[in-house]
Amino acid sequence: MKHIQSYLAFLVLVAIFNSCAAWRSEDVIEVGEYPNESTTLGKKLKTSVKLSFYEVYDEKELQKDKIKPKDQKKMKELVKKAYEESDTFDLVEENSPSKELSVEVSILRQKKSHLFSDILTAATLYLVPKRTSEKITLTTKFFNKKQQLIGMVEKVESVVVWHQIFMIFAFPFNIPSSVIEETITDLTRSSILEAMSEGHFIEFTEEGLNP
Repeated sequence: MKHIQSYLAFLVLVAIFNSCAAWRSEDVIEVGEYPNESTTLGKKLKTSVKLSFYEVYDEKELQKDKIKPKDQKKMKELVKKAYEESDTFDLVEENSPSKELSVEVSILRQKKSHLFSDILTAATLYLVPKRTSEKITLTTKFFNKKQQLIGMVEKVESVVVWHQIFMIFAFPFNIPSSVIEETITDLTRSSILEAMSEGHFIEFTEEGLNP
């Protein structure tokens, strides 16, 4: 009997700590597949893509314990993959002397919650839901061979997370971590398309960007 009670208690704890689901504000339109015209720029530029900045804030306080090397690696992989999938760039090593275009990406995550809601939800074992929000800002800077800034694009999206017991069973595909990764990917894709429309990738020479 004790084993059954312990097992049930364990299931309840799992349900509580995993009971959250996330939704995007959809401020940035989901790109999905790149338009065909994005692959008709001619020469593929030798490009380095660098995640130069990644920070997570909670109520304006830097959360250093939440900035883990594996998370930084994952963010870097998502950004690089978005550039690879555009079929527009010839990616090279980050410090390769042959690169024609350098891309520096920064990601800022700002989380916000309410203390009273946190206390009430915890006191009721997550029967009363709580809402937290996160603003994600992805800033991309583009540099030529001389490391001259030729353009910058900033994209912002918000993600809302609801916490309530058994929420994960009602919305199994709205896992916060997956939604965050999806948002980072779309922000990157949207940044690429905007940079294309502004002519940042049209033509490079030894002297830099031609007018």
